[in-house]
Amino acid sequence: MADHIQVLDSFKTLYIQHCILEMPISDVSSDLTIEIGLASFAPHKFPLVSRSERTRKMLLEAKDTKVSRINLNGLPGSSDAFELSAKFCYGVNIEITISNVALLRCAARFMEMTEDISKKNLEIRTKVFLEDVVFTNISNSIFALHRCETLLRYLKKSILLAD
Repeated sequence: MADHIQVLDSFKTLYIQHCILEMPISDVSSDLTIEIGLASFAPHKFPLVSRSERTRKMLLEAKDTKVSRINLNGLPGSSDAFELSAKFCYGVNIEITISNVALLRCAARFMEMTEDISKKNLEIRTKVFLEDVVFTNISNSIFALHRCETLLRYLKKSILLAD
């Protein structure tokens, strides 16, 4: 059974990569608008729902099956966080750094980008980076914490400090 799931995950990854490489986003019109404060994004539903349980739930809960607008005003890190997490959903290899790990961790928790929905999702990648790079070095830890000033109200929710 596990081999079967691994084959399906592998196929899904190959399919997503095929879509990204063979069908440029500009050639396929967007079917969704994401609003975060004054910023507006026009992504496609499929990449987001394949990695974000929150997006999936919001679209399923909408009474109108043709919902095309979602408001994510509570997203920690606002539009910057969404832009990076959306790129991740599209299969773009985003670099997790000491400067952006807190932002990405909060966004991943808010967007519910867990292993339950997709293997090697953003939440686990940020957790591994924190454990392997940030928490093993005091200067890295201090630097990452300084980058958290704008995210302080979300730190407890994202379990950045206690995991």
